[in-house]
Amino acid sequence: MKTKINAKRIVSEDNLNIYYWINSPSKFEKSRGFFFLHPASSMNHSSLEKLENKLIDDGFSTIILDPRGVGLSDKPFMSSDYNLELFSSDIRKVLEQEGVEKPMYFTHSMGFMPVVDYVYKTNNAEQIFGSGSSHKFKESSPNRLLFWLFDKYIRKFEVVMQSSIKKRKGISQYNDLSNATTEIDLYEAICDVPEEEIEAHIVSGRKINTWGISYQLSEINIPIHLIYGNKDEMVRYKKTAPHIKDVSGGIVTLDLVAGGKHALPLFQPKKVVEIMQKYI
Repeated sequence: MKTKINAKRIVSEDNLNIYYWINSPSKFEKSRGFFFLHPASSMNHSSLEKLENKLIDDGFSTIILDPRGVGLSDKPFMSSDYNLELFSSDIRKVLEQEGVEKPMYFTHSMGFMPVVDYVYKTNNAEQIFGSGSSHKFKESSPNRLLFWLFDKYIRKFEVVMQSSIKKRKGISQYNDLSNATTEIDLYEAICDVPEEEIEAHIVSGRKINTWGISYQLSEINIPIHLIYGNKDEMVRYKKTAPHIKDVSGGIVTLDLVAGGKHALPLFQPKKVVEIMQKYI
């Protein structure tokens, strides 16, 4: 897990501090190129550290960030602070600051959407990998009623879970998701944060559920590689993968991981990287 000491920072268009990290292979090894890694909603960079380490071992340099609302980055409470355009702008500012051109992207869940929006605006990409990706979460959810209940009511259960954690062991100022081995472990780790971050999770999550990127997908011609667990309980690949393929202006591939769930990059990073290597 990374710290603020070795982090880099941009100031966003709406004056937030967004922190990120750059890592590279051994100084004796020439980098095979850059991967930009974007975590899922309510998850900081540590959710992708295992996958990041495998990419570095394979010779790639990486840029990974704490998106607005989580980790070390600022956590505003207004719904307007979580517009798709602002997430996309954060990516632009990081890559401009580092002077990185034509990176590859690995995105988890929500992270697919701001990357697609950024690539639509700049064409600054070689290819995009998306795990558990959606074009619009309401339309790709396995169950519309459960989606509505989660968005309206169940999401607030994070407050209850956070309160339970606080009573049992106290609250972490910066939660490490990398040690989670089950969905329950992961949910508890996500909720192991101060109250202000829980509030940011709820506000940002509801806003993210209104995003849609069908138009952006139709306007880009970058290869897109979709990776899903066939047991994903949050994004149904049978609904979303055909839509992305139909509207995209580029080549779209689909790979399934048998028995895999939504948190594939965290629980099965080796398998995910093996699939990615087919297209790199």
